[in-house]
Amino acid sequence: MTGPDGPGPLHVEVTGKSGRPLVFLHGFAASSFTWRKWVPDLARDHRLYLMDLKGFGSSPVPRDGLYAPQDHADLVLQAIRDRDLRDAVLVGHSLGGTVALLTALHLFREEPERLAGLVIVSGAAFPQRLPLGVLLARLPLLGWLGTHLIPGRIIALAVLLRACHDWSGITREQVEGYSRPFRGGRDRYGILRTARQILPRDLAKLTERYPELRVPALLIWGSEDRIVPAWVGSRLEEALPDARLLLLKECGHVPPEEYPDETLAAVREFLEGLSRITGGGRVP
Repeated sequence: MTGPDGPGPLHVEVTGKSGRPLVFLHGFAASSFTWRKWVPDLARDHRLYLMDLKGFGSSPVPRDGLYAPQDHADLVLQAIRDRDLRDAVLVGHSLGGTVALLTALHLFREEPERLAGLVIVSGAAFPQRLPLGVLLARLPLLGWLGTHLIPGRIIALAVLLRACHDWSGITREQVEGYSRPFRGGRDRYGILRTARQILPRDLAKLTERYPELRVPALLIWGSEDRIVPAWVGSRLEEALPDARLLLLKECGHVPPEEYPDETLAAVREFLEGLSRITGGGRVP
């Protein structure tokens, strides 16, 4: 099965055979395009739920002002409940990593049967300096002008130049794919509102709760990440009770793009280990 999965506040693309559900959450100003290099392989024996966050990708852009990380997490929780997903692994990149952690904190405490593990890729998890692109998008006038007047391909290229360590690996396919949220008259309200609310409420208190997440976690980071530095991954590995950090040398903020084979192999190994612990996953 491949295709959008029913009505709801989020666009969810579903692919793969029945098996452990994997819920994918992309980063800021991106979409499920982020995961395309992992999808064909993982779909062979897992059920993949590729979620576009509210206001991004193909998801609706309601003008309700609710675009903080917890607001995004609440909608992910709703999508998980609507599909009655159990034994799921949450996979989040960058902002999606923040949303995955917030979602996991609720599930582990209130609905533990739904959560089996975490894969956090370059996830924003602790207080840090905001990336330049987010800072610019937070400015009331400059943010609007930048997202509406600068061509989408130029924005995407600028983001990739900041995110990737090796610029020679940037392809036309990447520029086209990452520019889609900025093209075709797409409403940029969600991008701008998310930028202005991107710092989670009570972030310090949230980080104190990470030790509650007693589920296996794989953390994937680039040693040259200029957006969410590698120290965030190291600190998150220390905070989570059962986490392993894969730190890739000469890699920036998008390991699935820069090292697709190595990162996919690590995710595969993690999921196989999880299956040995839990006896596999299931989708009702």
